[in-house]
Amino acid sequence: MKYTILTADKVDGIFDRVETNLAFLDPSLSYDNENAFLTLTRNGRPYTEVAQTQNQKNIAHLFDKAQQDKDKLPVMDILDSLSIAGARRAYE
Repeated sequence: MKYTILTADKVDGIFDRVETNLAFLDPSLSYDNENAFLTLTRNGRPYTEVAQTQNQKNIAHLFDKAQQDKDKLPVMDILDSLSIAGARRAYE
């Protein structure tokens, strides 16, 4: 997912860094002459890696299996945009 975060007549300089609390997406910045972009890329972290309880692990395992089978479910886009705490709440 690529987002335009700044548009100007001329972009002169760059942001120092980008940070996020997202569990499953890594941020990166890119630029052209008039724009700054934020790109969020799926980082490959298994859904089960953030699960704590057995119930969370069972649910997360189903999502990991779907991803391995290239059967991405619409709810996985929502999961990808969550923090670790948010993912755990969603599994419940």
